[in-house]
Amino acid sequence: MNSYHLKIFSLNLLGCLVLLLCGCDGKKQTQALERFVEDTKKTSAQPIEPLPALKIADKFSYSAHNKRDPFSKVIERNYNGIRPDMNRPKEPLEAYSLDSLKMVGILTEQNKTWGIVMAPDNSVYRITLGSYLGQNFGRAKTIMPSEIKIVETIPQGEDWIQRETSLVLK
Repeated sequence: MNSYHLKIFSLNLLGCLVLLLCGCDGKKQTQALERFVEDTKKTSAQPIEPLPALKIADKFSYSAHNKRDPFSKVIERNYNGIRPDMNRPKEPLEAYSLDSLKMVGILTEQNKTWGIVMAPDNSVYRITLGSYLGQNFGRAKTIMPSEIKIVETIPQGEDWIQRETSLVLK
């Protein structure tokens, strides 16, 4: 660093210190604080509401020793053989609930038909028979010009059932 730069640096440092010291006007801040404390002491204190009385709970005797421990793992049962494949990769339309999806048309080419479905984020998807959509393991069963019939696999108690629903052209 040459002497010219050292002089400029020293002047800048001196200027910053002067500004810093000018900003610290202790008298005005102390007077304002003292005024606030005096005004606060002059106001009367509001009475504090008493705490509500404690309610004593009735004693309860838990006598389910012969029943299943609620914290143990539930035994998986599948009585009717219907069960979704939990290990397959999810398809994009399974991220949306079925009622948020809209059928917007169909596309047919060389005896192959696709359903055109719009997601809530305005993305458009092409589905075929067997494509998964919705959050209840729904699969496209039939694609017609006015609707897409879907079979969902939903839990019912310890079992799984299938129900039919559809997306109608809007």
